[in-house]
Amino acid sequence: MKWVAGVIRRPDEAISMRTVRESIAAGMERRGVRVVDIDECRVADSTVDLFWDHRASGGHPPLAVLQKAAAPVVVTLHGARAFSLPGNEYRSGWDARIRGAVERRRLLRAWKRIDTRRFHFIAVSDYSRRELSSAVGLEADRIRVIHHGVDRKIFYPLDDRPGRKDPYLLHVSQYQPVKNVGRIVEAFSKITGKGAIRLLLVLPGFGGTVDSEHVTIIREKLDRAELARIYREATAFVFPSLHEGFGLPILEAMACGCPVITSNTTACPEIAGNAAILVDPRSTGAIRNAMTLLVNDGAVRDSMREKGLERAARFDWSSAARRYVSEFERAVKEWKAR
Repeated sequence: MKWVAGVIRRPDEAISMRTVRESIAAGMERRGVRVVDIDECRVADSTVDLFWDHRASGGHPPLAVLQKAAAPVVVTLHGARAFSLPGNEYRSGWDARIRGAVERRRLLRAWKRIDTRRFHFIAVSDYSRRELSSAVGLEADRIRVIHHGVDRKIFYPLDDRPGRKDPYLLHVSQYQPVKNVGRIVEAFSKITGKGAIRLLLVLPGFGGTVDSEHVTIIREKLDRAELARIYREATAFVFPSLHEGFGLPILEAMACGCPVITSNTTACPEIAGNAAILVDPRSTGAIRNAMTLLVNDGAVRDSMREKGLERAARFDWSSAARRYVSEFERAVKEWKAR
């Protein structure tokens, strides 16, 4: 089927959203779908067969301008943390709780103003599907779940992992309070044998400081090839987020052969399966114990490495793109039959 899909672009696109857009779009192009970028201000002037808004996150509804689009619209939902967390866990500032409560009311009003029957919805995890359904009353059976993949041309393990002279624990995220960096640093400060290992934080957007000679912070955005190298050389990846709609870094670390510590809540267990050490993200002690275990026990590290490689192999961008094309075709077909 030959047709054109317009992908809604926004200037503030996060790294993870860009990865999703580029990976799915590449798979669609290989299947004969022409993909073009559409500025959200140009929707009314665009002639495409379908619009795809790939970054409805945090509980936000589809863009209002898409309600009057002259083509079917598919929206990818990345979770609804505004409805699942208190404001201070995903916002900064003394008034974060108040602003969070105001935001929830605003989002609910926005959802009530749209005709959800006009859209086709894809959720990035079953957790996100259930979360959105519960939060805004969107019928769960109208939301298809399509997991992300991992690019194994970039994220792959080394056949030989020589011991590093400067071993490190690793955390990677676009900084937000929800990423739980404070507890990661606090847990690290208390692990056994801390002086023999350091903590590397790759945190674009982080404006704070950490007063420890054993903690290194990289604040600039790294390309995926550089991230893969850092994953491969890490002792373990520490990712105890308070909320994830999917958790793409979990898979990227696993695909590089890096043992993973992540949360036992939200979408993290769904993505990690039994291939990671799952912890209560609000328990500094639990995070510390998991760090200590992986730092000190090589047998556990080797076991988690093998489990992680097997788990990551189940997630593939090509398969995800094939399912996206199927959903897009269904949307176009139903639109034409109206």
